[in-house]
Amino acid sequence: DRAGAEDQQVFAVPHVELLHAVQHARQRLHERRGLVGQVAGVGQVLVDALKEDALNSVSKHDFGANIIPMLVDQGKRVYLYDYSRNRIENEDEGSATYWRDVGTIDDYYDANMELKRVRPMFNLYNRSWPLRTAHPNYSPAKFVFAEEAGRFGKAVDSLVSDGVIVSGASILDSVLFGNTFIHSYALVKDSIVFSGCDIGRGAIIKNAILDKNVMVEEGATIGIEAEEDRARFTVSERGIVIVEKNTFVPASGEVIHLTDGEMDKFKTKVGKRSLPKTPDGI
Repeated sequence: DRAGAEDQQVFAVPHVELLHAVQHARQRLHERRGLVGQVAGVGQVLVDALKEDALNSVSKHDFGANIIPMLVDQGKRVYLYDYSRNRIENEDEGSATYWRDVGTIDDYYDANMELKRVRPMFNLYNRSWPLRTAHPNYSPAKFVFAEEAGRFGKAVDSLVSDGVIVSGASILDSVLFGNTFIHSYALVKDSIVFSGCDIGRGAIIKNAILDKNVMVEEGATIGIEAEEDRARFTVSERGIVIVEKNTFVPASGEVIHLTDGEMDKFKTKVGKRSLPKTPDGI
């Protein structure tokens, strides 16, 4: 999906001649001897450019805004790939090509959230266009408790990955990565939750991105009080709350930032599960 004119400043679209790189570069590379050396040389050009840009104090360190224009100014051979020609098999015309620039937190949030639509622009279930990625050996997602008093494990308009346990909690309009535990009476709405998170009983998570191994204490809230969120977390321009990796979020007070090993020990100490062992709490 091409960025419109109004988006070009944000996405830093470089004004260079559009070449169909795959067709032209492949032909030239095969005409030359030493194909491996050519490819390795391209990699070194990028490494050198990144190092040079890192020393530039006025650079935004952005490929579109800084690095690619720098390479063009230096006379390097720069090519762009035209995603409008990248046709996805067995998709309608409106979804046959796909591209998203995720240069900001809000862009990243939107790109993930649109995948759960009834007819998303990028269809994860198109068997003619499989995702070649590693799949952890997690058990199937599980939803437990169906009590009339509100303890009902459910997920609506959401993507839920393997290893997730929704234990009497509500998941609405959200994306849950694998091996995450959502305890009873908790609510996760309009949020992205990465793998290894543990969301406590009765906690409320709205309009947030939780990075890996975040632990939310029973009764804690994220995305409810704007001023409190800005004091405790990073908040995007549009109000999306970002909770960084290995963070313990208490119901009140300051958050605690830990390392991978510290978080695993911390979960065990406070009586929650120590992933990937079997959860001991519901």
